[in-house]
Amino acid sequence: MRELLVPRFSTRRMRLMKTRIEHHVDDLLDQLAAGTAPVDLHHTLSFPLPTMVVCDLLGVPLADRERFGQWARGTFDQSDNQHSANTFQQVVDYMTELVARKRIEPGDDILSELIAEKDGALSDADIAQLGNAVLLFGYETTIVRIDLGVLLLLRNPAQRALLAENPELAPAAVEEILRLGVGGKGSNALIPRYAHSDITVGETVIRTGDAVMLAIGAANIDGRAFPDSDLFDLARVKPKSHLAFGHGTRHCIGRVLARIELTAVFERLFRRLPNLQLAVPEESLRWQEHRITGGFDELPVSF
Repeated sequence: MRELLVPRFSTRRMRLMKTRIEHHVDDLLDQLAAGTAPVDLHHTLSFPLPTMVVCDLLGVPLADRERFGQWARGTFDQSDNQHSANTFQQVVDYMTELVARKRIEPGDDILSELIAEKDGALSDADIAQLGNAVLLFGYETTIVRIDLGVLLLLRNPAQRALLAENPELAPAAVEEILRLGVGGKGSNALIPRYAHSDITVGETVIRTGDAVMLAIGAANIDGRAFPDSDLFDLARVKPKSHLAFGHGTRHCIGRVLARIELTAVFERLFRRLPNLQLAVPEESLRWQEHRITGGFDELPVSF
């Protein structure tokens, strides 16, 4: 299934979405700026932007986007397995219905393309499964990184000021946001892999075929690769050498899209709202430990 999605997320195709994504960001920042402080940046910007983008990709009608995003989020909730399973089934049912609609009225979206190009080779259930994968893995981590990026820049006022004055540094800021967590949050991701050969790590021998869980957060703060690794540094050399998107043949196929979204946010946010600050003490922000991807449910700010 992965090979069917890879071409849909090519660098060229994702860059064609850049202008539309920037328009989304501008509209959301208008709404944020028009609010009366404190405003919840999470619900006004971080959550809606990736939801809108993934819905653009799948051709989800505008009227369905709010519930679509909430369904997807509920799927990652580990606090209630039955609720998570029920929510996932709602996503599956909706996607199955959407594929059937796209077969009758195709649009400019991934589902319609798969129907046209793979007609007969893939069942509607197969195409719906691909749509589920795009939804469930295509937006939640970006939501988390927008929130964490805001916190990282608020914690580093000199770097924040430098970014506000030099928006061309946004790509460098994005790489640091991807690399770092905040107080242990967002830096504890594990990715499953199988050993291709025997290897000794410390006193442990990992045999060919053994399953391993790799702590990419630890790699991303390895001082041998990143001098002063705990610092947020817009001038860091080789900033893309982190492993936030994995590595090799199983790297994240949505990495180009995520970078475009994050860059659009952080080249604008602090120029538009130079006095942005948290409206509550940082320690009062609640990290959602029960959610597979972690993240916050609110980020109150004033400006």
